[in-house]
Amino acid sequence: MTQSKSPSTGSQTRRAAGKPEADPGSMATPDQVITYLRMHPGFLAEHPQVLKAQRLHDQEHGKDTASLLQRQNQLLRAQLDEQQQQLQQLSSAARSNEQLLNRWHSLTLELMTSCDTVAFLDLLDARLRADFAADYVVLRLLDAQVDGSDLQQAKMVHAASGEHLPELQQMLQSRHAYCGRLIADKREAVFGEDRPASVALVAIEQLGLLAIGSDDPDRYAPGMGGLFIELLGKTVAWQLQRDVESYRKRA
Repeated sequence: MTQSKSPSTGSQTRRAAGKPEADPGSMATPDQVITYLRMHPGFLAEHPQVLKAQRLHDQEHGKDTASLLQRQNQLLRAQLDEQQQQLQQLSSAARSNEQLLNRWHSLTLELMTSCDTVAFLDLLDARLRADFAADYVVLRLLDAQVDGSDLQQAKMVHAASGEHLPELQQMLQSRHAYCGRLIADKREAVFGEDRPASVALVAIEQLGLLAIGSDDPDRYAPGMGGLFIELLGKTVAWQLQRDVESYRKRA
């Protein structure tokens, strides 16, 4: 009896006559290829036929780039543009900080010439609005520091109302300046009926709170440094301590 040929035998014969098929299990993964090329940076130079066969898809224009070298040049140009933008941002920030420092120095010298605390605070209020783009300036003090003293004559000074005293005392516990936005209760405790979109706050020892507000929601952002407002708070605290001590001696 004659046995028929198995179909598989014919297909195996045809595969043997043609090109061998790659075994998927034996193929290198992309990560393995990357690792190998990093360990052998001269591989493409030693095998130019492999380099010649490579085509990289240009996602921006929807087509293949002409060569690997062209793609490398594109990446280098993009990296250079990014570094130039970062350098420009750093230069801009440095110029802004220098301008801020000069304005701060000028303000400090002018405040030192004030003859009394009321004049000191009125000058501070005016300069913060004119030179530092402040839309709101409030020095919210505890009642004991305002009642019976001359401080209430200053435009920026306001006593803490009894209903908002807990919110104010809570904010006085922080040792660092705060920049950002306030929830409604705290905003009302500090600014009253005014509605600043962003604020910068700093505690004045245990005397009260210095608050600067802006209608620009990005003017005082959480990520910005609070060094300037903290230095300003120390300057105001020094002047207020002198006034409080003088008032106690007169009393």
